[in-house]
Amino acid sequence: NDKGERLRSYAYVSTGNFNEKTAKIYADIALYTCNKQIVDDMCTLFKVLRKEVTEPRFKRLLIARFNLLPELKALIQREIDLVKEGKPGRILKMNALQDTAMIDELYRASEVGVQIDLIVRGICCLVPGESFSRNIRVTRIVDSFLEHARVWYFGNGGDPLVFIGSPDWMRRNLYRRIEAVTPILDGRLRRELTDMLE
Repeated sequence: NDKGERLRSYAYVSTGNFNEKTAKIYADIALYTCNKQIVDDMCTLFKVLRKEVTEPRFKRLLIARFNLLPELKALIQREIDLVKEGKPGRILKMNALQDTAMIDELYRASEVGVQIDLIVRGICCLVPGESFSRNIRVTRIVDSFLEHARVWYFGNGGDPLVFIGSPDWMRRNLYRRIEAVTPILDGRLRRELTDMLE
């Protein structure tokens, strides 16, 4: 500012948008934060959108078309590795599920014993209850408000990792759009989201 003071920056990451019509019927979640790494990542993302950066590096955010898919696969692999070590593995995901590559990752996790609960509001191309998906349970929510929040939970050996963001696990979201996902770093907020999911 004009006094030479450094102003604090903030980032807002949401599972929805600012559409005034859908906001009346959609149930969403948002994080408003001054965490420096998240804020810096958001600045980098806007530089990507302005075509000022072509090969971005993100410290915290998972961004579709950049680091989202490799990171998601690594998170699922972590749960698989925990089960192979004799520890519990757990994945919980919300909203639409259509991408065959990610569905195959969930089948692979289920086959080794990772417990997977899917809260899917929209389209679901995964088939539960088969030999390869015996550890997957799919729940549908129908309520007066449209369940719209994308919340991803990974058990992580008792130290859960929780993420929120805009993309569903659909091809259009994972491969064709640029969408952001943030980890929830504050333990109290993670517990609040986990309680809501349960």
